[in-house]
Amino acid sequence: MKMGQDFFATTLFEYFALKPYNMRNLLLCLLLLPLLAFAQKRKVFRIDSLPKEGILLDQGWKWHSGDNPDWAKTDFDDDQWARIDPTEDIYKQPHLDKNGAILWLRLHLTIDSSIQQPLAMLIQQSGASEIYLDGRLLHKIGIIDGGNHHHQALNPMQFPFSFQFTKTNSVVAIRYALKPNVPYSTLFGMANPIFTAKLNLAETAFAESASNLALTINRDMFRIGVYFVLFIIFFTRFLFLSSKKVSLYFSIYTLLFALSWWLVLGTRYPDITEKFYWLNLLALIIQTIGVLFLISAVYQFFEQKRSWMYWILICLAIVSIPFALVFYGWGWLIYAFIFSNFANFEIVRTSIIATLNKQKGAWIMVVAGGIYLICWIVFTLLFTHTVQVQNPKIQLILFDVSMLIMSLAFAVNLGFDFAMNYRSLQRQFEENQKLSENNQQILRNQNETLELQVSERTTELLLKNKELEIEAALERVRSRTMAMQNSNELANAAILLFQQVQVLGISVWSCGYNIFEKGEKSCLGWMSSQGILQPAFRVPLTESPTFIRFYESKQEGEDFYVEALEGKALEEHYRYMMSLPDFKEIGENFVKSGFSFPSSQVHHVVNFSHGNLIFISGQAIPESHNTLKRFAAVFDQTYIRFLDLQFKEQQATILLDEKQKLENTLKELKSTQSQLIQSEKLASLGELTAGIAHEIQNPLNFVNNFAEVSAEMLDEMHEELEKGDTTEAIAIATDLKTNLEKINHHGQRASSIVKGMLEHSRASTGVKEPTDINGLADEFLRLAYHGLRAKDNSFNATLETHFDPDLPLVSVIPQDIGRVLLNLINNAFYAVHQRATTVETLHATSLQYQPTVTVSTQKIDNQILIKVKDNGNGIPESIRDKIFQPFFTTKPTGQGTGLGLSLAYDIVTKGHGGTLEVETKENDGTEFTIILSVKTL
Repeated sequence: MKMGQDFFATTLFEYFALKPYNMRNLLLCLLLLPLLAFAQKRKVFRIDSLPKEGILLDQGWKWHSGDNPDWAKTDFDDDQWARIDPTEDIYKQPHLDKNGAILWLRLHLTIDSSIQQPLAMLIQQSGASEIYLDGRLLHKIGIIDGGNHHHQALNPMQFPFSFQFTKTNSVVAIRYALKPNVPYSTLFGMANPIFTAKLNLAETAFAESASNLALTINRDMFRIGVYFVLFIIFFTRFLFLSSKKVSLYFSIYTLLFALSWWLVLGTRYPDITEKFYWLNLLALIIQTIGVLFLISAVYQFFEQKRSWMYWILICLAIVSIPFALVFYGWGWLIYAFIFSNFANFEIVRTSIIATLNKQKGAWIMVVAGGIYLICWIVFTLLFTHTVQVQNPKIQLILFDVSMLIMSLAFAVNLGFDFAMNYRSLQRQFEENQKLSENNQQILRNQNETLELQVSERTTELLLKNKELEIEAALERVRSRTMAMQNSNELANAAILLFQQVQVLGISVWSCGYNIFEKGEKSCLGWMSSQGILQPAFRVPLTESPTFIRFYESKQEGEDFYVEALEGKALEEHYRYMMSLPDFKEIGENFVKSGFSFPSSQVHHVVNFSHGNLIFISGQAIPESHNTLKRFAAVFDQTYIRFLDLQFKEQQATILLDEKQKLENTLKELKSTQSQLIQSEKLASLGELTAGIAHEIQNPLNFVNNFAEVSAEMLDEMHEELEKGDTTEAIAIATDLKTNLEKINHHGQRASSIVKGMLEHSRASTGVKEPTDINGLADEFLRLAYHGLRAKDNSFNATLETHFDPDLPLVSVIPQDIGRVLLNLINNAFYAVHQRATTVETLHATSLQYQPTVTVSTQKIDNQILIKVKDNGNGIPESIRDKIFQPFFTTKPTGQGTGLGLSLAYDIVTKGHGGTLEVETKENDGTEFTIILSVKTL
C-alpha cells in the first residue's frame, strides 16, 4: 500500500534535508517548490492488494462541516478541506460538533485492477452515516435528520456489508452526524471512534465476522450458563438448608453476574447507540453489587467479621458508577482495576486467615487468588500493549479465567465443604452399621419396652386430653356466662351449649334448657336444634307425661334421668307440642325447612337449681352421661348470673329515675344561680345608680342655674337694644355666650355619666377595647362613694388615688373590669363603714379613726397592677380561703349574695388571663390587687 503523490514529496524533502548548507541544492529546492505544493494538494489511498486480515482505511481522509449533496460527487474539489483521522476517539477531536451538526468525510482511493472480487466493508462508528461511492449511495447506517438533528445513531458492530468497485480511481464520501446527549463512555475499555472502516474480500469479511460474532456470543453464553447453573445449585441448596446464609449470598451473586452478562449479550447486535451505553452501565452497576454479595458470602463461609476493607469496597462501589459517567476515558478504571482487584485481594486475604486457622478448603481460595493475580497481570500487559502476542484469543482466555476463577473456586470450596460433611455423616453411618447384634437386640428390647410405655402413656394422654376438651367446653360456656351484659343474652347460651356438645363428639341433634317459673306450674324453654336457636316457648308441667316427669324428677331431687320415646308415645308427644301456641310456629318452620320429626328419640335430662337441661339424641349415649351432668353444674352458674343481671337491670332502672330527678334538680339550681347572679348585678346597678344620681345632680344644677341667668340676661339685652345702647347689648351677648358654653360643658358631663351608666348596665359584649384604666378606676370610685352616701348621708370617708401617669391604654372588656372595680370598691367602703360604726358605738367620738379607701395603678415590667385598699377591720384568717367561693358572704342576711368576689375572680382570671390577690390583716385593713399581663392583653 502506497500514498501516491505524497510519496514523491516526502522523498524530495528527505533528500534535501541531508544537505542544508548546499547553496545549489537550496536553489534547486526553491525551483521545485511549486511542484511540491502540487504534490501535497491531494492524498490518495492506494490499494495494490488485500491481505488476509484486510486493510484499515485510516489515512487520507478529509472533512468539512455542513451538508451539501454535491460533496458526494467524484469531481468535487476538496483540496481546501481539513485532514482528519476518523479512527480516533470522538473526544480527541475538539473541533467535532457533538450537538448533531452534519459533516462530510471524503477519501480518494486507487484500487489495483487485479482486485475484481466483491468486497465488504466492516464499519464501527459512534454516530449515524450515509456511505457514498463515486456519488452513489452505497449504504445507510442509522438515520440522519437534516432538519431537526433528530438523528438515530447506530453502530453495526461486527456486521459488514458488500459492494463492488466499478473503476480503479474512486471517491468514498461519508455523510455523518453524532446524536446529541448520548452518554458516551469507555466502559470495559471500549473505544468510540468517529468512523472506522475496514476493507476486505466479501467472502473473507463475512466469514471472519461470523466467526468473531460466534466467538463473542459463545463466550457470553458460556459466562451466563456458568453463573446461572451455579445460581440454581446454590439457591436450591439454600432452600433445603435455609440456615446456610452463605448459599443465599453466593446464589444472589451468581444471579446478578448472569444477569449482567445477559445485558452485555444484548449489546452484541446492531442497536440504538444510547441503548448500548445504558445497558453496559446497568451491567456495571449489577456486577458491582454482585461482588459485594460474593465478599459477604466469603465472610459468612469462613465465619469472619466484615473488615475495614469491606467498607472501603462499598465506598469504591458507590464512587465507581458516577466516575464511569463523569470522567470519560478513565472513569471506568475505578471499577475495572481498583474495585475488582481490591475485592479479590480481600477474598484472598480472608482465605489466607482461614487457612492459618486451619479451616478445611480455604487453601483452594488462596490458590485461586494466585491464579487470578497471574492471569490479571498478564491480561493487563496485553490490554495495554505492553506485551505483544500473535494469537489474540490468549487475551480473551486470560480475561475469562480472571472473571470466573474466584467464583468457581468458591463454588468448589462450598462443594468441598459439602463433601466433607457428607463423608463425616457417611462415617457415622458406617459406625452405626457396625454395632453388634447384641446391642441391636438390646435396642429391640428397649424399643418394645418403650412402645409399651408409649402406648400406656398415649392412653393416659388421650384420657387427659378428653378431660381437657370437656373442661375447655365447660369453660367456654362458663366464660360466655360471665361475659353476659344483660339478661336477654341468656337465650344465646342454648346455641353455645349445642356447639360445645358437638365439639365433644356427643351425637345430639337438639339441646336446651327449661326454667321453672314461679309456682313451678309451667316452664319457659329455649332449644337449639341443629345449631339454630328456636324462639322461647312456654309449656305447662301438669299436662304432658314428659313434662310431668320433668316436674316429678325435680321434686324428688333426681340429678339425672333418661327417657326413651318412640312409636305412638313419640307421636302423641309431638301432637301435644304442636297444640301449644308458642311451639306450633317452631314446629311448622322445622317441617318447612326440610326436616321431619324423628321416629324415636332419647331425652337426657339433667336437673339444676332452677330447672333442667335436656339433650335429645337419636339413641342412648351412656358414655356421655357424666359429661352431660357436668354441664348442669356450669349452667347453674349461668342462671345465677342471669338472676344477678336481672337484679342489676332493675337497680339500673331505679338509678336512671334517680339520675333524672337529680338532673332536673340541677337545672333548677342552675336557674336559681342565674337569678342570683342577675340579682347581684341589679344590686350593684342600684348602688351605682345612686352614685350616678348624685354625680349627675351637680351638672344639672349648673345647667338650670345658667339657663335662668341667661334668660334674665336676654331680657336685659332686649331693654338695652330698645334704649339704643348697643355697646352694653354686645357685652351682655358676650356674657350670654360664656353662659351657653358652660351649659354645654355641664350637659356633656351629664351625658358622659349617663353613657357610663348604660355601659355598666348592658350585658358584656366580650370584645376587648383599648381602655383608660385610670379614668375607669377614678369614675367608679366616685360613683361607688356617692352611691353609699345616698343610702347613709352621715357616712364620710377619705378617697385617695395614686394613678400611674404613664399608664398606657389597656385592651380589656370595659364593662367586666368596671364590674370588678365596683365590687372591690363597694366592699372597701362597706368595710370602712362597718369599722366606723363600731368605733362610734364603742367611743363617744370617732375622731381617732378616719375611714380611707385608696385606689392606685402601676405598670411594672410587662404587668398592670390595680390596687383597691381600705383601712377597715380586715378579713379573719379562718375565712380567708373562702372569700372567692360562690355564695359565700360575711354580710348579714339580705345584704349580700356572696357572688361579688366570685364573679370578680372569674372575670380577672378566666376572662382576662390575670390574677386577683388579697392581702389582709385583722384590724388593719385589706388590699385587693388585680394583676393583668401585658402579653395577654
